[in-house]
Amino acid sequence: MNTKSLIKDYFEQSQNKIKETRYSWVGRFCHNHICLDLGCGDGLGTKILAANVKSIDGIDEHEENILFAYRNFYVNNKTRYIKSPIIEFCLKNKKKYDTTIFFDNQNFYKNLDDLKLLINLLPSSHAIISYTGNDLDSTIKQFTLILKQNMVDYELFYEHKKNIDKFRHNATGIIFYLRNIKNKNLETQIEKPLVSVVIPTYNSDTTLEETIQSVLNQSYSNLEILVIDDGSNDNTSKICEKFKSKIRYYYKENGGISTAINFGIKKMNGEWFKWLSADDVLSTDAITKLMHVAQETGGLIIYSDYDFIDDQSNFIRTFREPVYNNYYEFASKIWIRYVGNASSVLIHKSCFDRVGLFDEDLKFGEDYEWWQRACLVHGYRFFHLREPILKYRIHSKQTTLKVKSNIFENEQKIRQKIKDEIIGTDLMWWITLEKYRKIYNKIDTKMKFNRLFKKILRFLSPSIEKKVVDWKIRLLK
Repeated sequence: MNTKSLIKDYFEQSQNKIKETRYSWVGRFCHNHICLDLGCGDGLGTKILAANVKSIDGIDEHEENILFAYRNFYVNNKTRYIKSPIIEFCLKNKKKYDTTIFFDNQNFYKNLDDLKLLINLLPSSHAIISYTGNDLDSTIKQFTLILKQNMVDYELFYEHKKNIDKFRHNATGIIFYLRNIKNKNLETQIEKPLVSVVIPTYNSDTTLEETIQSVLNQSYSNLEILVIDDGSNDNTSKICEKFKSKIRYYYKENGGISTAINFGIKKMNGEWFKWLSADDVLSTDAITKLMHVAQETGGLIIYSDYDFIDDQSNFIRTFREPVYNNYYEFASKIWIRYVGNASSVLIHKSCFDRVGLFDEDLKFGEDYEWWQRACLVHGYRFFHLREPILKYRIHSKQTTLKVKSNIFENEQKIRQKIKDEIIGTDLMWWITLEKYRKIYNKIDTKMKFNRLFKKILRFLSPSIEKKVVDWKIRLLK
């Protein structure tokens, strides 16, 4: 079947199948491409495209559409969704795509200046653009003029003037395929995006040097290191002086760890943010492995397992984060427990535009509050690197140990804040979350019972153990 027959077939589909058919058809021309879906709406079309393409980013300026996509499992290892105005995204984005898909955005066809700017800024070498409306002739004329002015090689795949979409009465439609777009305004894709490692410190001169050195020893080369001194009165500044040619050192009045982290985020130049506490140590390939997970999954928030060490850097034990099977299980668990060590986490800078910065009113637990806000309020999924890439130091001066008696009260305060925010914006989402929390709490209870049952069996004689096992089997039947 030739191209025009495929398109004609697409236009003749029933109302219920029209969107699925359109995106499935487009997917045939984007096989194994890195794609961009501009104006992705609720994300369904992007999900359909993901079956054929190598990876795809869906861009939409409406928050409700992005949340809908994240909460309905449209996000997978090929797909991610970003809230952004289309022109702004094309101006700021440095990633190079193979193909851009742009369907029926009426505002751009009405404003030719915006359309011209969009064509000039498309961050890809190919594009598939469709239009349905009642002014086909003038649109073709104006659009082809813009393409010629920008020296774009194009093909008008299909033109129809009679009822092409059965849900758009008496509509007309066109589909353009743009090839080899010469784009001089955007940089080529950076294989290793800049990662900003922000080290907040307050009177940590005994461990700071080892922490900084662990970042300098990274196998990932495209890094910048920002040390934010939150009003220290020890030798912090002298230690940083040793590394002055390799780090950026900032001193500020003491305001708490959240203020120091937020200060670093505002000063950083990187595409990715890496928090590293001044008493923790990264393994040599930590950032390389975190970035690999980010690139493989398309995730914007990555966390890992970690090792405990003492104040002399001696290994204590390894902590393995639980494995969660889906977004709803993760969301149910993060509501009641910490997930991810702050120093193990890698976050894309775009997350702060949607979620905001760390809460400066909290003196501790600011990471837990931000994790909950990102996951539960804004629908972000966290991706897990299942190996330890961090050495997490336990020592007497640690903030966590000093405030241990107030942790429960602080967690309750954070949960109430997040609950109020969710109910205030999306009551149905809160009801859904409560439903899944009950489901996964029951599963947890059963697992705890099974673990306890196995421990009891260890203390029983083999004969009794066999009888108990037989009894349990009969009970299950």
